Amino acid sequence: MNILTAEEFEATMVILLKRGILIPVLGAGISVGCRSHCGKVPSGTEYKEYMIKTLKESDTFSSEEIAKIETSQFSQICHYYEDDDNISDKVRVDYLIQNFSNIEYDSDDIRTNIFDINWPYIYTLNLDDAIEKNSSYNTKILPNRECREEIFDESRCVVKLHGDIEDIRKYKDGSKVFTTQEYAASLSSNSFLLNKLRNDYANQNILFIGCSLEDEMDLLTINKSFPIKYTKENKSSKTIIFVKGKPGKLQQSNFKNYGITDVVWFDDYQAIYSFLSATWEKASLVQDDDLGFYENIKIQNLSQFDVKNQEFFLLGHSLMDTESLTIMYPYFFITRNIIREILDSMNQNKVHLVSGRRVSGKSYLLADIYRSIRDKQVYLFDGTSRVSDTALERLFDSKNIVALFDIGTINRNQFEKILLNAKRINTNCSNFIVNVNFNDSDTFGIVKWKLQEGKIGNSDILHHTISNKWHYDKSKDQNELQKINELLPFLKIPIYKKKESFLDHIIFSEKELGVQSQFSKKRVHIKTIKELVLLIMLAIREKIYSVEIISFSLENEIIDALHEYEPFIEKGDTYAFE
Repeated sequence: MNILTAEEFEATMVILLKRGILIPVLGAGISVGCRSHCGKVPSGTEYKEYMIKTLKESDTFSSEEIAKIETSQFSQICHYYEDDDNISDKVRVDYLIQNFSNIEYDSDDIRTNIFDINWPYIYTLNLDDAIEKNSSYNTKILPNRECREEIFDESRCVVKLHGDIEDIRKYKDGSKVFTTQEYAASLSSNSFLLNKLRNDYANQNILFIGCSLEDEMDLLTINKSFPIKYTKENKSSKTIIFVKGKPGKLQQSNFKNYGITDVVWFDDYQAIYSFLSATWEKASLVQDDDLGFYENIKIQNLSQFDVKNQEFFLLGHSLMDTESLTIMYPYFFITRNIIREILDSMNQNKVHLVSGRRVSGKSYLLADIYRSIRDKQVYLFDGTSRVSDTALERLFDSKNIVALFDIGTINRNQFEKILLNAKRINTNCSNFIVNVNFNDSDTFGIVKWKLQEGKIGNSDILHHTISNKWHYDKSKDQNELQKINELLPFLKIPIYKKKESFLDHIIFSEKELGVQSQFSKKRVHIKTIKELVLLIMLAIREKIYSVEIISFSLENEIIDALHEYEPFIEKGDTYAFE
């Protein structure tokens, strides 16, 4: 077993993430302390103390028995607590609903970085709904139900090994898995999941995050009737755990019992999630020798019967499947009028900026450009890609190419390099098209500064603006609204109304169809009078100027609202101060 620092493990971690061959098992640490329906998610210690307190208050135990309960391990206390003769089912379920449902993270909670990583799927030991409510991993696989194997390829799955709070809340037979007997029973009724666990633990790279592995009711404490081999059959695979503090000898022995091959220790929990974010960013970098992947992307047009259509519309899934290197075009995909403007201007060989609000179709625009150009090499870097400096330099040197960059694929310095190489791009008869958010004052500030310095000229940059509403025109050829509305009924999606934004329509469709969208987790929380004032002003006026914010002393409230409710509330700059 290796005991490693984060620095020593970094190179290995980047490789595992880059190749997509690391499966996380998330424990209580990923959600402890988060806001819940009527409280907060308890830690293991807090939950243990609650169970002991409830057992003591039941007045069914002698003083000697109470003393034994207080010194018992978590799993044994669960046995006492789950006995209906000791604690009623209603008391237990009410506590779970209050503390494990409707979980929300603070806007600056660093733990949510883990959901940005493109995991194959996620195992969790938690009952709560933190993962599925706050990430794209929202297809739940439950231990007491057989599932289709294909679902792991079709959706982003979270395997809930201990059960699911929604299942418990809705159904009388909704099951949870806290005791060893419950766990054995759940797996005995789900041979597919049992075999998957066995195979993954024996042959795949596993990463435990937020797990103590001490008396956990999980795959490590499985009944002997359903053994999982802790010894690796595949000697080249790893079972990794991230922990706070360098483990002592006893803890190391405990980890060995569970087949851990690598213990990576950090100074604090924050460092764990910072490390995950940093290594994922490095793993996502497109290196010089990777560029070929981004110019030979397959194209797939979905039929009206494909279930992925509604997922693209409601959940905002990326059009790019990075594993198969395929761009999927939903049945409702139409060509926007702005495409003609951009394509017609490409013979000028420029750097193009495409700006628009959130949820205005900027990513779809790049995908449309990619399939529209036939006479040049085209590179498409979607929002999950990160371009390295060496790859960018190679693109600068290439002739007669089109490079398409979605938001997040390049950093501030790289954007500045693109601007400074605008003339070089022009000389090579190439086009660089970069998506930016309309409120990205930093990006537009760089452009203005370079213009003022004389490093670039007005003729080097072309700026295009994409609307977050469909263009309506009496001319059928130009009528985006008519084109999209002719397709949506085939998908059982409501049609758009005039002047309705894309975001408005997704929220409307979510309610009409009775399903969740990518914005379902965004809910209003009014804790003070000033927050109420701000939201009323926005609802009535739709736009508030900074001078009004200052006049009503709402500076702190607007900052919090921008974090909490984006993209429903967005900041816009006038760029007039210089």
